[in-house]
Amino acid sequence: MEENDLLQIELEMVSDADATEGEIDTWTRNLLNELNQTDATSVELTKNPAPGGTKAGEAVTIGSLAITVLPVLLPKIVETIQGWVMRGSNRTVKFKGKVNGQAVDFEGSGEDLQKILDSLSKAKPAKKKK
Repeated sequence: MEENDLLQIELEMVSDADATEGEIDTWTRNLLNELNQTDATSVELTKNPAPGGTKAGEAVTIGSLAITVLPVLLPKIVETIQGWVMRGSNRTVKFKGKVNGQAVDFEGSGEDLQKILDSLSKAKPAKKKK
């Protein structure tokens, strides 16, 4: 298996305007725990460089996960995300990644995400340039 065979996905939690940063962080960590129980290669909180003048080297981006997964396991990951979305009120997700070489940038419900990913996973992979 080559590194290029893995899907790199960014997932961002989206909620109504009433949700606090603390609630979004809790939801994100709960989903992180659920996804870590799958066969994903890697699931972690997204980190960015800390603002200048601070001692920390990296800061966690609230409400954001980075997922690395084999394409064959994507349906299980999406199923886990769908279950999480459906258990909460007013939850949607933003999804950024590549499926078969095609960039995907999506915001919506778990069901809509599944439809898009199904259609992309059935498409022919983009040819790699030599």
